[in-house]
Amino acid sequence: DGELAEVKSQLKQTQAELDQARTLLAAAQRAATESSEWKESAVQAQEQLRETSAGLVAKSKEAELERRMRREIEARFEEKLHLKVREGQNLNSEVERLKKAGD
Repeated sequence: DGELAEVKSQLKQTQAELDQARTLLAAAQRAATESSEWKESAVQAQEQLRETSAGLVAKSKEAELERRMRREIEARFEEKLHLKVREGQNLNSEVERLKKAGD
């Protein structure tokens, strides 16, 4: 009878230890899952940062190309405008020369 009581007591203690170990295991599994989720979130954030940085670099290059093209177009326009002004001046000079020659 005393031996049976002792075995029952040991069984209860073992069961309590087993329950505690299960609780600790469940907590460790939850922590591992949360850690994995945080790690995955961090990896995704890094990937988004790389994509955003690459997009920014691409947009910067595109903007620089557009500015360069605009400057080239403006320079050509200025050159054509200068030529037209010179042509107008030459025509005015020719008109003045013809007027003087006609007088």
